[in-house]
Amino acid sequence: MKILFSVKSILRRLPVVFAAIVLAFLVTINSAHASEERIKNYQVDLTLNQDSSIDIAETIDYDFGILQKHGIFRNIPYKYSARGGSFKLRISDISVRDELGSNINYSKSYSGGDLVLKIGDADVSVTGERTYVINYKVERAINYFSDYDELYFNAIGAEWTIPIEKAETNINFNQPLAESEIKYACYSGSYGSDLDCADQKLNKNSAGDVENISFNQSDLSAGEGMTVVVGTPKGYLHEPSAFEKFVGTLKDNLILLLPVFVFLIMIRLWAKRGRDPKARGAVVAEFDPPKGISTAEAGMIVRESIKNNDVSAMIIKLAVDGYLKIVKIEKKGILGGGDYQLERIGPGVPENSIESKLLEKIFDGSKTKKLSELKNKFFKDLAEIKSDVAKKVAADGFFAKNPTSVRATYVIIGGVVAGLAFLAAGFGFLYSISLGLAGAIIIVIGYFMPAKTVVGVEQKRYLLGLREYINIAEKDRIKFHNAPQKSPKHFEALLPFAMVFGLEREWGKQFEGIYTTQPGWYSDSGMAGFNSYLFASSLHDFNSVAATSLSSAPSSASGGGSGFSGGGAGGGFGGGGGGSW
Repeated sequence: MKILFSVKSILRRLPVVFAAIVLAFLVTINSAHASEERIKNYQVDLTLNQDSSIDIAETIDYDFGILQKHGIFRNIPYKYSARGGSFKLRISDISVRDELGSNINYSKSYSGGDLVLKIGDADVSVTGERTYVINYKVERAINYFSDYDELYFNAIGAEWTIPIEKAETNINFNQPLAESEIKYACYSGSYGSDLDCADQKLNKNSAGDVENISFNQSDLSAGEGMTVVVGTPKGYLHEPSAFEKFVGTLKDNLILLLPVFVFLIMIRLWAKRGRDPKARGAVVAEFDPPKGISTAEAGMIVRESIKNNDVSAMIIKLAVDGYLKIVKIEKKGILGGGDYQLERIGPGVPENSIESKLLEKIFDGSKTKKLSELKNKFFKDLAEIKSDVAKKVAADGFFAKNPTSVRATYVIIGGVVAGLAFLAAGFGFLYSISLGLAGAIIIVIGYFMPAKTVVGVEQKRYLLGLREYINIAEKDRIKFHNAPQKSPKHFEALLPFAMVFGLEREWGKQFEGIYTTQPGWYSDSGMAGFNSYLFASSLHDFNSVAATSLSSAPSSASGGGSGFSGGGAGGGFGGGGGGSW
């Protein structure tokens, strides 16, 4: 009986126990729900101004639940990777108030391309429902197309970490527009969603023109937002001029100033280190070859560079000075053409180290050498000789430093800067262009950085005077009262330097009738009716063949938008998110 009574007693109490369990469960759910943060209503009012600015008012009814916080923070994106670089919205006139219009404390900071508004007071706790009204102005948020202008704006960003029960966006026009002139759309959901908003409505005035467009959406989950797109006819909104757009792009991408900055630095550096001293006087005609320098050194001093013709002209000078003989070899056959044989004369060695090295490298212990035998072989020796010339003009005091080394330094620096352009490609092509251009500026101006000494400037002035004398027309030669008498010896002495200046034909023309016999250092059996002009022309051909033969190297192998088109949620300007603190 006692056992039966106990069972009946338990059965009678089951409803009470069950009710208590249900009540406890409901209380737990309500408590959990009460502790959850959420936005009950999020209203955004956008007013399009004729100057293309946008006045924005965000009214956020924030429910902290039973949690005690200090306020909320609002992240407003302002910096974007777009248009080949950075693009920044201009955000101003910020204010934060409550629903009664009283100011609320806030601070602002910048983080990761967002303007962060921290709203509230660290000394004051808030709980339950609070209303925050955030006002600000945005500029540069309009996209300009050929036939219309467009606002593509994330009115409610998809970065809120709490749900939004009701979302509303209103687009207000300062000047009403006909419905036929407006294009509009609204998307809701997570980033990239193309789901239309639940409700879209045009609000018109008595004349039938649109004053306002409203969009509504309910129950946005955390990570979901609302994006609106509105197109207006051209001319309704002010479009910045090309210059204004350029200035805006420049402000957004200060990296574009890098080439200008580098240019100014390089010009200043050139003025301090690369500029030659001033010559002591004007260029006057000179009649004698310069003493102690080769044609390659002469080319370096005049042009600050060495041409292959400067080196091949040295062969002519070696022949004139009696160290070798040049023999032209005519080739028979349909193609014709010819070659040149160089014949070593005697054991003598030139005093000039550059000429001596060229003589040694050409013959390499042999007595004869054809130019054709130097093809694809002499290029390394040529590079070595050019390097020696650069060292010698510095060692002899014509240049402050080795000009080749100076240029190489700037090529390396400029190459490194230009190389950074590839690493900066991820930031946009404006970064790559700026770095690449800065590197090119360093290399180009660095080419002019080698500086001559006072001695070098005077030697250049002498060589320019020699060029003036060689190039002077016969009718003007009477001006030179102290000019030497024309003679074969004088012709030969200046001939190699005439070739450096590219004036060998002009020089030969002036000695017609005087230089009438083929010299002992040159032999051309095919030349009929010798005269100095034909001889100079023949030497011009030799110089070209020699320059090509000396510099030729073996060839290497080689192996044979708009929000209306594809738009969606989160794709426009604005947006962002927020939370509590």
